[in-house]
Amino acid sequence: MDIAAIIQHLAYVWPFLAWTLISAVLSEILERIFAKRMGEPVWLMYPRRLQGILPIIIGGVLGYVAFPDPIPYKIGAAGSGLLFASGGALGVLIFDPLRDWLKAKYGVSFHLPGEDDTQDEGK
Repeated sequence: MDIAAIIQHLAYVWPFLAWTLISAVLSEILERIFAKRMGEPVWLMYPRRLQGILPIIIGGVLGYVAFPDPIPYKIGAAGSGLLFASGGALGVLIFDPLRDWLKAKYGVSFHLPGEDDTQDEGK
């Protein structure tokens, strides 16, 4: 497989890869937004329970509506929705391991707004 074929294949799957990384950060932001606090109203219970599957739902809708046939394999809109939903699921799972690997391998440490370095010490 030559470099041109690899670049052409990556051109087909870049929306999936981009959504996977975006959903990884989105799931962490949602976790910060819906963190349980004392004295919160009861209606916040449902978004807190759905925060883990929200990137999956958004990915399914995004794939179905915005990218109905992103790759030349003729998967159609439903297949694209499932592809992007799986990207959302993968994004939810990879954020913490990816952050820990980058810190261990390269010394790169990044934090979302509202985080500080002391939260990383316990990991």
